[in-house]
Amino acid sequence: MALATGPDKIDFVDSHFEGSVPTKSSFDPKKFHGYCGTLRDPVTNVIVFAGIFLPGSVEATAEQKMVVVLHEFMHACGLNGMMSDGKQHPNQDHDLEGIMAGQMVPSGKGLIEFMPKKGVKAMPPIRISGKTRGDARLLWAKPKKSP
Repeated sequence: MALATGPDKIDFVDSHFEGSVPTKSSFDPKKFHGYCGTLRDPVTNVIVFAGIFLPGSVEATAEQKMVVVLHEFMHACGLNGMMSDGKQHPNQDHDLEGIMAGQMVPSGKGLIEFMPKKGVKAMPPIRISGKTRGDARLLWAKPKKSP
C-alpha cells in the first residue's frame, strides 16, 4: 500500500514471480478514491501480489480513509474485475451501492454512494450490497467435480 501524489508504481519480486503495479497517468491524489492492481501467476491464475494506491493529497477524516482502504482491500481480495477468460471487466466489480460503489462523496465524517438510496446513511459502518456479497461468494465457490 502506498500514498500516491500522482502517477506511481509498486514493484514486486519474489523467487517465482516479478511485476509492477502502476497507477494510470490520470491518478488524482485529491479525490476520494484509490487504485488496486493485482498481479496473477500466469499458470495458476492466482493473485500473487496486490498493489494499492491511496490518494496522498486528499483532505479526509479517519472514517473516510477507512472506507477507501476497505474498498481497495475488497479489490485486492479478488473483486478486481478479472473474468475467467483473463479479460478485465470494465466496471472492475464496482457496484451502485455499499462499499463497492464506484463513486462516493463525503457525507458528515464518512462517505456515501454518489447516488444513494433514500434513507441510507454514510459509511462507516460498512454496507455490502447483495451483488458484492454474491461476487465474493463466487471467489470461494467449490469447483464442480468432473463426472
